[in-house]
Amino acid sequence: MTSALFLGFVALMTAFVVAMIDRYINRRVALGVLAGLVVWFLYAGLMAHFGILG
Repeated sequence: MTSALFLGFVALMTAFVVAMIDRYINRRVALGVLAGLVVWFLYAGLMAHFGILG
């Protein structure tokens, strides 16, 4: 339950950050930030899954 809530929180904050970038800068930058965040979350998640991160 706690991990689902955490993942929901991370998704909500990511959506908020990307929406604010889209609103105040432009859509191309927002999509670039979103792509970078997705790659970073996958990287960190896989490292944690395989036990590299404690």
